[in-house]
Amino acid sequence: MDMEKLSDRERETPRQSNGEWLLKTLKPAGCVFVLLLGVLALVLCFTSGADPIKGYAPPRDTEYYAVHPDELAAELSENVLPRLDVDASCSVAGSRVRVEIAHENFVVTRSALLRYFDGELLELIDIK
Repeated sequence: MDMEKLSDRERETPRQSNGEWLLKTLKPAGCVFVLLLGVLALVLCFTSGADPIKGYAPPRDTEYYAVHPDELAAELSENVLPRLDVDASCSVAGSRVRVEIAHENFVVTRSALLRYFDGELLELIDIK
């Protein structure tokens, strides 16, 4: 830029970086507030994700259920789906367990099932 085109005020005022402008605008209390909000957001991100079924752990591991899909279907029917309180049914379809879930509960139920069991063992179907 030509110095001739700048006004007197622009020539006298030194240029501020974005950080300097933000600090001047927020002042120290605003900066502390922004930092605290950032820390709170990080804490919420890393501590959220509570268990869908409190205290539940699958009684067997993935390898066992891969060989015994009928026992996985029984575990889901007896211990998991009733505790999730959803409209769903399960049956054995080959080496996988087919779980048919009502549309209004599909996302939550799918998330809970995949938290405890391997997705390769399950065939999740959304019933509309």
